[in-house]
Amino acid sequence: VLKADGNVVFDGTYTIFGRLWQVGQDIPENWQDETAEGASMGDKALNHTIQMTVKDGRPTLNLEFIQNRYSLFGEEQTGYLKNLRYYPGYTDILPPTGLTPTDVTVTAYWEDDAGNRISDDYGTDYPRYMDLPLESLGQNLIWVQVYVPVMEAIQSGTGTQPAKLILDWDSRIQISGNDTDKTGLNALIAEAKDTVQGDASQEAWDALQAAIASAEAVSADMNT
Repeated sequence: VLKADGNVVFDGTYTIFGRLWQVGQDIPENWQDETAEGASMGDKALNHTIQMTVKDGRPTLNLEFIQNRYSLFGEEQTGYLKNLRYYPGYTDILPPTGLTPTDVTVTAYWEDDAGNRISDDYGTDYPRYMDLPLESLGQNLIWVQVYVPVMEAIQSGTGTQPAKLILDWDSRIQISGNDTDKTGLNALIAEAKDTVQGDASQEAWDALQAAIASAEAVSADMNT
């Protein structure tokens, strides 16, 4: 089976652009621009190039959260995101009310060079990688709740904030696909490319070159 439509999201891994946005802020046309106003306080802690895994047609975001610099009491501080929660099954365009968010799955924590989890004056066990399942392919709005301890230290009550995670599905780039063994196909391609025309007709030779080109396209297609 060959990939025939660029809009099809096959099983595999992708990168997709995403940002955390304030709930009360409209999303402007230039929301991908770092200078666009309205991003959530947790946005700077998110790696905007998000990895996404699709298995059996179900997408999961593999989020990475990074160190961020804040000014606290006149000094530069390194801040981390402590918690990220979401609302499973909720896909409305309006903010959720009366619902309790669920923790995402943490797959790795920030560690120092010795392998110890990083701690500071504001907390410890800061997540670095988290898995967040989407409800469906093409979902571009996910309601979440973030908690950044250093922001709580700057102003009490501001550490926990609702936010909306927005995704640009047009930005996705596939980086892996079906795990298929093409060893035999590639061996035949190599054998065919080593063939010389000799006394064969031009028609036969052209047919062979066309077959090689077709086989190479199959070999290069990660969704074959």
